[in-house]
Amino acid sequence: MKGQVFLLTAGIIIALLVALKGFAVVQQISSEREILDIALEDLFFKNIETEVERIIGFLANTPNTISDNSIDFLNFTRTGSDGHSLDFRALFVGTLSNTTKQTMNITVFQFLRENTLNVTIRLDTTPVQTNSTFLDDGGIWINNFTFTPGQKYNLTVSLPDKNYEENITVETKSNKDTYTGFFDLKLISIRAEHRSKVQQTIKIS
Repeated sequence: MKGQVFLLTAGIIIALLVALKGFAVVQQISSEREILDIALEDLFFKNIETEVERIIGFLANTPNTISDNSIDFLNFTRTGSDGHSLDFRALFVGTLSNTTKQTMNITVFQFLRENTLNVTIRLDTTPVQTNSTFLDDGGIWINNFTFTPGQKYNLTVSLPDKNYEENITVETKSNKDTYTGFFDLKLISIRAEHRSKVQQTIKIS
């Protein structure tokens, strides 16, 4: 009888040890998969950063298309991200400074998955110029402010509903048109959140 009890107890212990080992292997595989997924997400996000850095310089010869092409790229990126259960969000601000007309065209693209979001822009000229509107997700807002060529300006973009404020340095030239593009990028998954801000200024040839 004692021998049977011993064998039964031993059998239970062995079964538990096998089960625990199997559980540990599954946990290890799950952990390694999660690490790999995060690494792939990080690589994907870095590729997005690289592309938005390139797009402005690439379109220097066609400055009037820079904002439109930047927005098209962000739309394309969201479509691809949605297909992989990734939540891509962005705020884009583009400024095209025309030296001859002394006019700064400012484009704001709200891509934050927020509807009816208040957006305010402020350019620290003398006197200060400011404007505000409400933008739905995917909304595009275009303004024209005046400026003095050759000066450096601070453009403030505020989203009061999100407690968000960004100061963008806009450098203009006295003899060249310039374009400044600013991207606030975010990629969210169940595993991690990636965020980056990219800004680039180019002289228009």
